[in-house]
Amino acid sequence: MNIVGMTRSFLFTQKGKKKWMDNNIMMYVFIGLFWIAGILSWVGWVSILPVLAMTIETIGLWMKNPTKIRFNMLGLRPLWLSYNIIYRSYAGMTADLFVLISLLAGIIRFDIIPAIRRKRNSNT
Repeated sequence: MNIVGMTRSFLFTQKGKKKWMDNNIMMYVFIGLFWIAGILSWVGWVSILPVLAMTIETIGLWMKNPTKIRFNMLGLRPLWLSYNIIYRSYAGMTADLFVLISLLAGIIRFDIIPAIRRKRNSNT
């Protein structure tokens, strides 16, 4: 699943640069690959957590609006955190917490504070 994720991340950087990457089918190809990987590596109900997380992340990375991307990434954090807690992956939990803090900082800096400023300026 990590190899598919790395490939997806690289190819998604080509969106807007390479015409063949602008087709929505690419998003669905990667979602399908994550589900295939999840089925092949199935060890029980907990296996659905990374599959769902990678599916949501793929949809988020396909989006163009940075605010929507940040909130999408925030929404999938509980899936990864739960998975890492279940498997006692302390490195994974630590990474999740750093990503969570980073996302919250980005949401505050780029979404909440500008919205407050716009509201304040529209009231004057």
